[in-house]
Amino acid sequence: MNWFCALLGSLFVSVCAPSDDFIVDVGDSISATAATEVAVKTEISHERELAPDIVAGLEWIGDVRYQSLEELRGQVVMIDFWTLGCINCQRALPHVGVLYGKYKDDGFVVIGVHAPEFAYERKKENIIGAIEKWDIQYPVVLDNDFEIWKNYNNRYWPAQFIIGRDGMLRYQHIGEGAYLEMDQIVNNLLQEKYESI
Repeated sequence: MNWFCALLGSLFVSVCAPSDDFIVDVGDSISATAATEVAVKTEISHERELAPDIVAGLEWIGDVRYQSLEELRGQVVMIDFWTLGCINCQRALPHVGVLYGKYKDDGFVVIGVHAPEFAYERKKENIIGAIEKWDIQYPVVLDNDFEIWKNYNNRYWPAQFIIGRDGMLRYQHIGEGAYLEMDQIVNNLLQEKYESI
């Protein structure tokens, strides 16, 4: 278990940042000591920008595999970055699952992006065990080389990015919490009219 994230969780800081022994260089990721200064970050995008795409050809767990967000146009999509050893992710995953269960029949898609911090988190059998333990019902892509992570300029676990029916990034949240707010955002985005071109 990521002892640093557990310590942060006990101090009510609700975000995990890469530790000093982070297994891959992800550019501007902050150090573990700097994570104590991180607060929960929630942004509702007023300026729309096209959401970064997922990466084709990565390994997926689950029956559904997407090659591009383009194939999900017309649906509301959440990209949920997590790693199995982060206690904050473990606390957030059930809430993401509830949100998925509530809206999946209305055009809401969740893509779990597992981006490992430590070597044991790269092992597929460990990830499958975590998916079973937390009863994750949506597809999970294995982002072992941080390709999707980098596309989103992500730096934390957990992190959620919500994309509107038009493919535009509409909301970003880092850390635990804001579950009611995310529910309202998803509900509102599902109500928006979408006309495909």
